Amino acid sequence: MTFRPFPGLTIFTLIALGILLWLGTWQYGRMGEKSLLLSRIDTAASSAPFSNFSGIIAARNAGEPIDFRRARLKLSYVSSVDGTPGEYHVYKSQDGKTAWRIFREAKTGSGANVFVAADVVADGAKSLPRPVSSDPIYVAGYVRTWQRPSRFAAKSTPSANRWFSFNALKDSAPWTSAAPGTPVEQDLYIDAAQISDAPISDDLPVKKPDIPNNHFDYMMTWYSFALILLIIYFILHIRGGRLRFK
Repeated sequence: MTFRPFPGLTIFTLIALGILLWLGTWQYGRMGEKSLLLSRIDTAASSAPFSNFSGIIAARNAGEPIDFRRARLKLSYVSSVDGTPGEYHVYKSQDGKTAWRIFREAKTGSGANVFVAADVVADGAKSLPRPVSSDPIYVAGYVRTWQRPSRFAAKSTPSANRWFSFNALKDSAPWTSAAPGTPVEQDLYIDAAQISDAPISDDLPVKKPDIPNNHFDYMMTWYSFALILLIIYFILHIRGGRLRFK
């Protein structure tokens, strides 16, 4: 066999081949990460509901999956020193219109408060006063963990109480407690499905996000491109008389 490679074509092929193989390997890593994430969500969503907030903290500190796990909690809303609710407003599209999900701070009885994603209000009602009672409430919902916003996400405006995700600027403008001297959890919140002034006995349905895991297909695509590139490379050398099999 004789082989006299085209210099320019060979350099281009080696560079392109390296990029394609890197992309395929990166997708392989992402496939493993996504599979682990989906497994943890499935475990959390299928587990028995939490019955108290201290159980949530204990599970989190033990490294157990808690995102999307169900919870039934007895809480009470917190009001700030001036009597206004300790709340933050997170953007939500409702029937094609701008609305706001109200995140209210609540006492847990476990040494730290937690935010509850409660009702949704129309854009025009965002600034209206919403007095809340400090009487005990019963919340049935789902534990959600803090997620770092995408770099392409809309920019939140703390001064206007306009947010586009839970605690979106945790590193620079974190959500703080309205109760002086009491910490508030910043790494998780309760996504309320039901809020009542009496204990809730209804079973919550299992809730899991629809997260696609197409990384195997992407991996095979990049590896296929790499193989096709190699085939074309050798075909060009055969046609150019630079690769002969004796």
